[in-house]
Amino acid sequence: MILVFFSKRNSYRTDSLISNCDLMGYLENLWICLPYILVLFTFAGLILLRIIRKFKELGYIWNELLIFGCFVTVGLFFPIMAEIPEWTILLQMLVFGGLLIIPLIEYLQIRKWTKECEFEKIDERDYETFIKQFPEEYSSDRDIRRKLYHVLIPIIVVVGYSIGLYLLGGASIGRFIIFNIGFALVTLFTLGDLLRLYNFKYLPGWGVQLFTSAMKKKELRSYSSPPGTIVAIAIFFILPFPIFASVAMLIGVSDSMASLVGKNYGKRFLKVGSDKKVEGTIAGVVVGIVSTLALCFVFRPDWVWYASILLALTAGGVFALFDYIDHPTINDNLSVPIVAGLLMWLIAYGFGLL
Repeated sequence: MILVFFSKRNSYRTDSLISNCDLMGYLENLWICLPYILVLFTFAGLILLRIIRKFKELGYIWNELLIFGCFVTVGLFFPIMAEIPEWTILLQMLVFGGLLIIPLIEYLQIRKWTKECEFEKIDERDYETFIKQFPEEYSSDRDIRRKLYHVLIPIIVVVGYSIGLYLLGGASIGRFIIFNIGFALVTLFTLGDLLRLYNFKYLPGWGVQLFTSAMKKKELRSYSSPPGTIVAIAIFFILPFPIFASVAMLIGVSDSMASLVGKNYGKRFLKVGSDKKVEGTIAGVVVGIVSTLALCFVFRPDWVWYASILLALTAGGVFALFDYIDHPTINDNLSVPIVAGLLMWLIAYGFGLL
């Protein structure tokens, strides 16, 4: 059934979703995508509510605003992204409903503890206590786990797309795979963040361990990296696959390689007051350039070579710039994909690649 649905759109030329969009098609898909859009706008609304209520307390205010903007943008782009059979909406809503069962189970557990007067177990789930007990040191083990989460994103993107393109008959099937996995992950991580920030006691133990294993101390009163990173990358899902995948690579692979090389082999600091090393930044830039070139030549061999080179240099240049800036209140997991994606979008438009 999926193969039949996508059989009309399996060429390289249909790889850019934005080029196939018109007003009527957008409005038709708008109704199909309404459940997804409502979920995304609900998340965005809760993020904005937190910004308004905690404005003076948030050290990561620009970061929060960027995440809010990413959720809204992806919600608006959703009818362009959604090359999907209508029945998959039911699938994702079942995923969403299934995730909501998790806090319900915790709620029932807490009611049981209350009836049995086991208040000490409830007190253990106090978020302020969790923050006080959170490890001050950001260990190498936690950094590795954090980078593994990031690497997972480009793996899903490239492997999912390749399976669809080469094994199941079309680029659109690859996008279908990425679309569904991506939305499920955004839902999982965002619900986890909302529970952590709004009602920590309903976050299950394994969720607490997941956040503890990869978060930094300064992020504890802010939204965590995964949902913001995924929606920042998702903005560019409508572009040709090499650009979309390159944006994912910058965060998943370039950033991880820069951290690995910088911490293990770096000898010179990038600038005064920064813990980043020159060697790490160079490694990240090289990976960004090489991976973008590889994606262009493998998945869009019809593009002129100089356009691919310019896209690759842009990806590497943006990574180097933001590695150097290293803004204390804006997570580069947001700034890098947004700026790199927008610049590559302009280049693709200028060269007629869309």
